[in-house]
Amino acid sequence: MRCEDLGSKMENNDEKSWIVHQTSGDGLVELISKGKNSGIIPIGTFLTVEDTGNKFFLRVARSVQEEIFKPSILLVEADLELPNYEQKIKNIIFAERINETNLSADDSSSFIKPGLLARRSTQEEINVALTLSLEGVPVFLATSLFGRANILKGLNGTYITARLPVDAFYHHILISCKTCS
Repeated sequence: MRCEDLGSKMENNDEKSWIVHQTSGDGLVELISKGKNSGIIPIGTFLTVEDTGNKFFLRVARSVQEEIFKPSILLVEADLELPNYEQKIKNIIFAERINETNLSADDSSSFIKPGLLARRSTQEEINVALTLSLEGVPVFLATSLFGRANILKGLNGTYITARLPVDAFYHHILISCKTCS
């Protein structure tokens, strides 16, 4: 979905979203928070970018805040209150591409165009992106932000899970028993 197609849809929606800004030389996609989006999104969060029937799945590799306007030195020195426009902050995200839904016939990947809208991924989209099985033991995906562990959340605020195959426990037990004897 392109930014200009959003119209009143985003104005009436409090959903957090980001706009694709550019792709950096190291393969990371740079995104900028949109609208009233406040806060720094945790590293490891999954994002989905949609473009004409194709979905791109991204994982946040770096997340920082950046001031749109730098405070005037004169205002700071004079101990004056900063105007609202000098207090605007955006969340700048650098995300790596994980997967996409439609590869071309020659297995090449499509471009992620600037101006596309990104949102948090749903559990179903993460299952597709990571090619996860629906069988096995569910585990929560987590990240660390400012020294505090956080369970990752999806689009609707639900916790994101991955599944460990049941045979992983069997192999673990065999290794443990072998090293104990």
